[in-house]
Amino acid sequence: SSPGEIALKAEQETQIAWVKIAGNKVVECSGKEIRTIQPIYIEPLHVLNGLNRYNAAVPYTSELYDFLKGVGNSERGKTLEENESRERILSFISSVIHGRLARSAFGEFVFKDDHFNETISLRNVASGNKIFAVLQELTEQGALRENSVLIVDEPESNQHPQWQLKLAEALVLIQRELGVRIFLTTHSPYFLRGIEVYADEYELSGHCHYYQTQPTDDAATLFHIQNVDGNTDSIYRAFYMPFEEL
Repeated sequence: SSPGEIALKAEQETQIAWVKIAGNKVVECSGKEIRTIQPIYIEPLHVLNGLNRYNAAVPYTSELYDFLKGVGNSERGKTLEENESRERILSFISSVIHGRLARSAFGEFVFKDDHFNETISLRNVASGNKIFAVLQELTEQGALRENSVLIVDEPESNQHPQWQLKLAEALVLIQRELGVRIFLTTHSPYFLRGIEVYADEYELSGHCHYYQTQPTDDAATLFHIQNVDGNTDSIYRAFYMPFEEL
């Protein structure tokens, strides 16, 4: 219930942007021009579970579901180069999940498994497959394009470590091929290492920045977000601390 403020500052304490919150609502913010590009947000839940129930007429709209249903503000590739970039991404994702989203005879979204030639209800699709299917459809729809913003919160959720590495590679590939700006949060050393390795493999190391949230002793500022480019060992140490406690 108390008013709060979140501020983004550079190392020299220069304020870049801020947002004020009261009553659980944003009441004032700077940098309104930032909102000219509507980001696509993939939350750490079973992202496809509500797709068939989603109604665009309902006030609680979802940009993600709009794109998945093909009614979002997407732009399909208009050049051969753009189409080839998308095909490389789609080929990689298809090699991982061996299928894609499709429409049933009743118009509902289902997952078409090409490996077993079966149609699977979305509620029965493995949770680890769903984020790949989302990225696949967003790529197909043209929702991911140069300078668009993709926010993926804890992408490792429900993922086996081996698939975390595949997902890391898919996201790095999307950035390289389409120039998408991607913001990731993770609690997984597997996923973080995957991003580092594949960014290096695809010659994108200079495009990646790593930040670590650290507590402070200041009651007014509980956490700092510190740039740890070139020193991600501090993140891995934080991941390892629970083992030390055991």
